Amino acid sequence: MILSAVIVAAAFIFIGSFGGKAVFKEKRQKIIIDAGHGLPDGGAVASDGTIESDLNLAIAKHLYEKLHAAGFECIMLRNDENSIYTEGNTIHAKKVSDIKNRVETAAKNDDAFVVSIHMNTFETPDVHGAQVFYKSGSSISKDIAVEIQNIINLKYQPDNTKVSKPIPSNVYLFNHINNDSVLVECGFLTNNDDLSKLKDADFQEDISKSIAEVITYKLSGSETNVE
Repeated sequence: MILSAVIVAAAFIFIGSFGGKAVFKEKRQKIIIDAGHGLPDGGAVASDGTIESDLNLAIAKHLYEKLHAAGFECIMLRNDENSIYTEGNTIHAKKVSDIKNRVETAAKNDDAFVVSIHMNTFETPDVHGAQVFYKSGSSISKDIAVEIQNIINLKYQPDNTKVSKPIPSNVYLFNHINNDSVLVECGFLTNNDDLSKLKDADFQEDISKSIAEVITYKLSGSETNVE
């Protein structure tokens, strides 16, 4: 009953998006959640000392809880503040080991959909807002990314005009895996308003909810008449 309620509730969010058509949802039972970075590589650092990897992990944990409750098998690439390196005596060597281990986990679970959580930065503080990227050439990845972006913009960031784009070809993880996937840049650590929201537990919940709702709807594996 709980699972059914979650799926039905998620479906209603997309009533306006599909114009009353029957929508077939691809069945996908396994989700890899990638909280970007992890010590000794904390990623970007905000002016107040906030470390990107901490925010990535907080949102990833919210996302895990929601998708697990919806019945998905979820694999967290990291569960604490540390990255997943298994060798190396320098920071660089540990970073290389970490990304190789992430690639290996994704390759071993090539049927899984990958969601990667990161934070953004820019050279000027005026740029703001979440942006969702998708695996180039994957229609389901693009579909999911577009819907996540739409929900974030409409419900939580009405002044955000960003649109979904393909994941840049120089992002190592996605350049070395074949999994359908999205990369969610949740906001800019260089923008004070974004930073304040990203540190807020309620906003972290909102971002993870947006991602979980779309994935639950798109990958639950049934045909639904949306009116």
